[in-house]
Amino acid sequence: GDKYEGEYKNNNRHGHGIYTYSNGNRYVGEYLNNKINGKGTFIWSNGNKYIGQFKDGKKHGQGTYTWTSGSKYVGAFKHNEMHGQGTYTHPSGKIENGEWKNSKLNGFAKVTYSDGKIEEGIWKDDKFLYAQKKLIPNSNSKLDKYKSFCQEIGFVLGTEKFANCVLEAMKKG
Repeated sequence: GDKYEGEYKNNNRHGHGIYTYSNGNRYVGEYLNNKINGKGTFIWSNGNKYIGQFKDGKKHGQGTYTWTSGSKYVGAFKHNEMHGQGTYTHPSGKIENGEWKNSKLNGFAKVTYSDGKIEEGIWKDDKFLYAQKKLIPNSNSKLDKYKSFCQEIGFVLGTEKFANCVLEAMKKG
């Protein structure tokens, strides 16, 4: 009951093709040596859908998985699992944005709950361990102050004279 329409090479599915499975699942995309590889769209008979990259028949690389329940994950996949940077949005409005491993939050993540509560920090297997803010470079550093001073007195950013001015200002503190 399965049906394939598309390109072949050496009697293997190779290139662009459409595969309709007897159970109602459907894949439209690229093949390499008879396996789903490259960019494509897989739609399951229940309506769930994945659009993205595949490797050896598995979700692998960047993609978007949308569930009929209203959930959606946009990010990296590895061997069919959410793995790497990604954002999972729940129908309730809860948003999980961060590092994933084996389809669970692992590493730094920010979770915003539907009631507005935010947990930002380190996660292990979907469990919040401790709060930690991402470090954002301080734009008010001493170096930035020296640069501003040199620009204010007329030196042009990117010139040798500007660099010398910044160095002299740093020496004087």
